[in-house]
Amino acid sequence: MNQDSLPRPLAKYLAGLPAAVRDELTPRLAQVHEALQQENATVDRVLAVLATAPGLKPDAEAILIEALARLPHPLLPAVLASRFGARPEKAIQKALKKAWHQLKVQGIEISPELVKAPGTPIISPVQEPTQVKAFVSRIEGNGSRMIIFHLPGLGQSFNLFVVLANDVEGLKDAYAVPMSNKEVKLYLNHIRSELPGKLAPVDPAYALGVLEACFQIDPESTAEAAVLYRQVRPTLQHRLEHATPPAIQSLLPPLDPAGISLDSCVELLFEEDFLNWPLEPEDIQPLLEKLAAVQNSPLHLTEEQQQARYDDIMTTALQELFPPEQRRRLSDRLLHMAYYLDRTDRPYLARLAQAAGEDLARERSILEKENPFLVGLFMVPVEMLRRSLPAAEEEPPPAGRIITDF
Repeated sequence: MNQDSLPRPLAKYLAGLPAAVRDELTPRLAQVHEALQQENATVDRVLAVLATAPGLKPDAEAILIEALARLPHPLLPAVLASRFGARPEKAIQKALKKAWHQLKVQGIEISPELVKAPGTPIISPVQEPTQVKAFVSRIEGNGSRMIIFHLPGLGQSFNLFVVLANDVEGLKDAYAVPMSNKEVKLYLNHIRSELPGKLAPVDPAYALGVLEACFQIDPESTAEAAVLYRQVRPTLQHRLEHATPPAIQSLLPPLDPAGISLDSCVELLFEEDFLNWPLEPEDIQPLLEKLAAVQNSPLHLTEEQQQARYDDIMTTALQELFPPEQRRRLSDRLLHMAYYLDRTDRPYLARLAQAAGEDLARERSILEKENPFLVGLFMVPVEMLRRSLPAAEEEPPPAGRIITDF
């Protein structure tokens, strides 16, 4: 919708504004006009449209108020009062008085309740940022997780923001909607019943930090989820008082060196929350073929020689499948999963994830034993594939077979 499709009084008002101001206000005015034309238009829906637009300076907001008053609609008085009624700035209050007059001239009824106490909002915005609640799902094997923000008691915009974020691909999907507290509760209960794993309550600043890190993978993305996050980010940051996201290490307790064995970390791969972490069969098929080639080699190898070849193949496979960047990513996922497991009351599994993640983050020598969790990520599917293949027929080695020490 462009300026030509706006009501004539509004288009005429916009034409008298400086070009920069006109260009800034026209898109959001068009969106509000479109929202007001919907059959299911409500005050909350129009407020949600206004909230998704980037913030304006008070002077520009005053112009926006006067412009909105040129959209004759019965919902406009409540929208203006809810959005701007609590603002103490003189420019805003002066613009509201002009808006009330403009709406009355156009035949819109103004309730005395809306104007009798300037500066008092019809729906009082929440003042305590601590009332913001955040939830996260587990991290899937591909790096995706759901992040939910509930901003209770808002009177000016959405109060539920849901996003699907991926630590490789960025923001995949998102939506921001106005809901009552009761509706949010029902929604969260529905998510808990449908979502694999649990929905963990977390520090909102932490959740925003995770979301921002995924967004920064492609901050210029034009995907709908990224565009929407850019619009709602100022509101989230404001409600959290621009709190610095905590480092994941600060959310985890110090590990007891004697309490967790690294070898035990493989247990995680048999837990429901990690079942889709191991590699896919097609990823390890070439490795399986190399192992089979050693087993069926025309060379007669001793068990020690055969094991040495297996070890060489496995070492090379680990280096190819898990380069340094992928190791860092897995370490980060494990540490975040440790926090998630703590928040869902599973401290033993949390410490296993933490131990595996911290071990992956450190540098290790070539001769040092590999991280057991990392080995398990491809050994689990390797063993599954090996068991699914028909056993090789045994045959005695032919005469003259070469015995070579490699």
